[in-house]
Amino acid sequence: MNKYKGVIFDFNGTLFFDNPKHILAWSKISQDIRHHGIDEEELHEHINGVPNNKVVEYMFGGKCDPSEMEKYSQLKEEYYRQFCKEDQATFHLVKGAEEYFDYLALGIKAIWNDEKLYFLLENGDLPAIIENQRLSKLKLRNMSNTYRENIAFLVNDIDKDIGEKKIKSIIKEL
Repeated sequence: MNKYKGVIFDFNGTLFFDNPKHILAWSKISQDIRHHGIDEEELHEHINGVPNNKVVEYMFGGKCDPSEMEKYSQLKEEYYRQFCKEDQATFHLVKGAEEYFDYLALGIKAIWNDEKLYFLLENGDLPAIIENQRLSKLKLRNMSNTYRENIAFLVNDIDKDIGEKKIKSIIKEL
């Protein structure tokens, strides 16, 4: 019998090697804002691992209104998704990930489909994500139904004893 109820994985750069796509997207945003690309030092000191809104603010020299922050954060994600979709050779989970997930599922064969990688920002969730980051709180009210359904699915999968009705009630409160 397993002693764990769930497993959490980092996705970007762990299960999906996508850093080159982020670099391309940020370079394009830098061109849009500053009319030049990004260099290696900037990448490591001001971009990698930093929330989109902070990177956009940095590219504006620390002076950026919320509408510009949202516009360029969303545009960066659009560029990122475009680069991912255009590079079909690398648009997949890392080797061994699917088998490991099957192992964790205790023999339940999971069906993984690269075409179903969910880009949460395509559903209009970016403003709510930015606000959640700004407030350091989780609020699901303004998230898409797809996002909320995925949260409910994960919670139910982790602990079936909670019950679908209770999960939906909790999500509604958030």
